[in-house]
Amino acid sequence: MTKIAIIYARFGPYHVARLRGAAAMGADNGWETIGIEVCPDDRVYAWDKVSNHGTSRCIGLLDGCEYSDCTWREIAAAVTAALAKEMPDVVVSPGWAFSESIAAAKWCRRNNKKSILMSESCKWDKKRVWWSEWFKRQRVGLFDAALVGGSPHADYLVELGMPRDRIAYGHNIVDNNYFAIQSEKAKAQKKNLRIALELPEQYMLASGRFVSIKNFKRLLQAYRLYRSQSGERSIALVICGDGMVRKELQELAKDIGISSFVYWPGFIQYDRLPDYYALADFFIAPSTVEPWGLVVNEAMTCGLPVIVSKRCGCAYDLVEEGVNGFTVDPYSVEDMAAAMLKMSSGEADLKRMGKESERIIAKWTPETFAKGLWWAIETAGGSLKEN
Repeated sequence: MTKIAIIYARFGPYHVARLRGAAAMGADNGWETIGIEVCPDDRVYAWDKVSNHGTSRCIGLLDGCEYSDCTWREIAAAVTAALAKEMPDVVVSPGWAFSESIAAAKWCRRNNKKSILMSESCKWDKKRVWWSEWFKRQRVGLFDAALVGGSPHADYLVELGMPRDRIAYGHNIVDNNYFAIQSEKAKAQKKNLRIALELPEQYMLASGRFVSIKNFKRLLQAYRLYRSQSGERSIALVICGDGMVRKELQELAKDIGISSFVYWPGFIQYDRLPDYYALADFFIAPSTVEPWGLVVNEAMTCGLPVIVSKRCGCAYDLVEEGVNGFTVDPYSVEDMAAAMLKMSSGEADLKRMGKESERIIAKWTPETFAKGLWWAIETAGGSLKEN
């Protein structure tokens, strides 16, 4: 039996969806999927722990540790020891910059195993300098093939030396079935849910950590401009999430006169997220830096039209301009406000656009991840046939 180890720093709902997709395909094809979680108790994201990972086994390495508090030596040693014990045929690692990924790739080289890189970096994520790019090329060269989010991620990886014919797509997915089913249940009880969650009759939705790159300051300013242009047709703004700039954002909303129209439900756990999508009119992702933007996947799976920043990696594969949404310049308050106005003025057919979102996102599922992973392993020269 071929044994595949998939490594992440911590398993959140998104990672578990991928693990389950790979494990389901593996169960049908004679290969075993093992999850390796570097820091199971890391709290960068406030997700509740997920007990059912869908894999045959899940191995936690540095229990009780915050990822940011661990040295690269500690992480590398823990990963190397786990791989030496399990002896997987293929190791799948997240990104070229993380200690666990480099340790895993080097272990694969020493032991004649296949190493697959999962990458969601775009060239324009941040300012690039020549010496850093040279260093990345050396690291990318350690991997046999790659699984990426979408087209801009593949383009950047090619620049770093990975042959295009060794790059598969489908890394950035969510559990589509879960969001589709749960949002339909929520829509069936809209009236009661609105009351229970204290949500307005109509609203646009945004969601994310309250950090600067999520660009919620400009979102608030764009929303103020939108309200000045739309008048009585204005709808509310709901921003789910929490973080270090929460107070600053709420003070800004008050200072610019929109606080009574903006709702702050806080960080929403996975089991309640579909409720907020189900009751929304459309979704907006305004980030200035976003390698992908899985919240867009979630929103589209729940049947929402989307407004997505051109700096979100998913924009190039998930948004068909004017069909299921609009892309915007995240640095332009005017651009964002204009898109909001299109969505809420009646100019856009939101029901039709939501159906188009469902059509597009149906191609990006846990099965997509599993098929892409299978392809990457076969392309790397590995074998997924039962021994």
